[in-house]
Amino acid sequence: MKAEFTEYLKSVGIETQPALARAERALKAFSLICPEEIKDIFVEEYVKEEGSREYESLEGFSANYWCSAVRFLTDDRWNISSTRKRIRAVNVRGSEYEFGDTTEKSRLSIFIAFSDNPDQSGTLKASGKNCDALRQIFIKYIQPNFLFPA
Repeated sequence: MKAEFTEYLKSVGIETQPALARAERALKAFSLICPEEIKDIFVEEYVKEEGSREYESLEGFSANYWCSAVRFLTDDRWNISSTRKRIRAVNVRGSEYEFGDTTEKSRLSIFIAFSDNPDQSGTLKASGKNCDALRQIFIKYIQPNFLFPA
């Protein structure tokens, strides 16, 4: 696993050897199903009402593909979608998040709808400093793949 991936995973609280091994397993699966190198990763997570963090999925992004390992800490289930000029609509929701200035109470979610299949969509969620990582994923991989460029 790339050192920057390990560093990012630890920054969002995935620090134990078993959890890091599960993330590495998902990344290996991504390398088998994705025809391009995974350049960036993102952990979809949120904070429960009682304050604990819930990790939903590990996402991997290349120039033209979005890989997902749903419940990667416990399950072996991987998906891949092409993103190349397929994004039809995006809905961004934030709470106590000023772009680039996060607090522990910051929340950000991005809903993405694909153009060729109305039933295919995805939502990415982040809390705290992970909101900035989600913002960077949006800028690098979602925004450039809008179906109708400005």
